[in-house]
Amino acid sequence: AIPISIGDLVLGVLDVQHNIVDGLKSEDIDALQSISNQVAIALQNAQSYTEVQRSQALLSDALKSARLGNWEYDFENDLFNFSDAFYAIFRTTVEQVGGYKISSADYARIFVHPDDAALVGAEIQKVLDAKDRLFTTNLEHRIIFSDGETGYIAVNINVERDENGKITRWYGANQDITERRSLEEINRQAGEWCLRVA
Repeated sequence: AIPISIGDLVLGVLDVQHNIVDGLKSEDIDALQSISNQVAIALQNAQSYTEVQRSQALLSDALKSARLGNWEYDFENDLFNFSDAFYAIFRTTVEQVGGYKISSADYARIFVHPDDAALVGAEIQKVLDAKDRLFTTNLEHRIIFSDGETGYIAVNINVERDENGKITRWYGANQDITERRSLEEINRQAGEWCLRVA
């Protein structure tokens, strides 16, 4: 019997029997030990893979619940790289948009409300003008959902630069805040009504 183990953790036992007493030679035992070690590694990899899949599923559920989608922007090639969670915020899919990578002009045309294009452009200019090695900014603006409705998103933008000021990474996350903005508008209108009545 050869333990299938990783360190002190025994995962199982490799039980080998022979019909001849002392029929297994030391080379056979070495080969079986090697097989046992390989089985242990395979089991550990399978467990790790299962844990990663579970973590990814939990993260996906969390992103969906928070209405949050992350993105990366390839500044040199002018390409956004989006995820399924990102597209879900805009009530669309990668199939409807045509790919996970789209240009900044296509992003603005498809998703940014025309009346907020200047606001978004000004924030992008702040990013380009910044000199910090790590620059972070946030903004909220209107968007256009795939059904034509207007919504709101909060955008977190992060930019990393090398020692020469060259952008090495541009990334962030968008969160659908349409419900929050709607409630704020209802509260504002109710406050104005109360002032008129009083």
